[in-house]
Amino acid sequence: MTNKKFYWFGDSWVFGDELEKEVPDPNNYTFAQIVSNHFGATNVNLSSNGSSIDNIPVEFSKIASNINPEIDCVFFFLTAAHRVSMFDDTGNLKNILPSNYKEAHKVHDYSDQWYKYFDTPLQRTYNYDKTINLLYLWCQHIGVKCYFSNIFTTELSLIIDCTPESAWLLPKNTCIAEYILPVIDTTDYRLITEDHPDLTNDQWNAQEPYVKKYIRPCFQHPNVAGHQEIATQLIKLLHE
Repeated sequence: MTNKKFYWFGDSWVFGDELEKEVPDPNNYTFAQIVSNHFGATNVNLSSNGSSIDNIPVEFSKIASNINPEIDCVFFFLTAAHRVSMFDDTGNLKNILPSNYKEAHKVHDYSDQWYKYFDTPLQRTYNYDKTINLLYLWCQHIGVKCYFSNIFTTELSLIIDCTPESAWLLPKNTCIAEYILPVIDTTDYRLITEDHPDLTNDQWNAQEPYVKKYIRPCFQHPNVAGHQEIATQLIKLLHE
């Protein structure tokens, strides 16, 4: 019998970063693993910490020919649109995070110029849309079922959109972080896990219990309970 596989792409949320703070075998506790187990599929987790949306087609190209369109399924989980991946001088694609692109180990001498001159909301939306459309049409071409979902940010505007609503587990203006946190930052793309001046007292009072339940002892990622809750909600959506 052929083994059904679920292929997962995304960033550290999908990878299960920080779960090692709670369990010795974190791979078994990610929502990707839980959802795959529920549907009797092998979990092929191809996510990576600090990844970007425009890195996904490169990773997808490596395994596209291995997918069985009859039984397999692909899940594209989308990180913050202000993250980018760039090729270094040796031709290797590297992820650049806005928080560390000026560090000594930057991809190349002009990495910081991207954020200074070319990183605009319009450019982010364009990169977001074209990558999603590419992935969807690619999957259509090879006959593979795929689903999309934002992780901890949302996208409200559209420039190019030929991906149907049926391919989205959650609508573009929502994200899976909303399953475990009531307050989502749609401006600076950070996960709100600590009180700060941008929050009202009521917002933090609402947020804090969820942080304790679904984030801690982690810092910016779901804990075991958080992954379980996300998985529970995704399973419901996939059964609809």
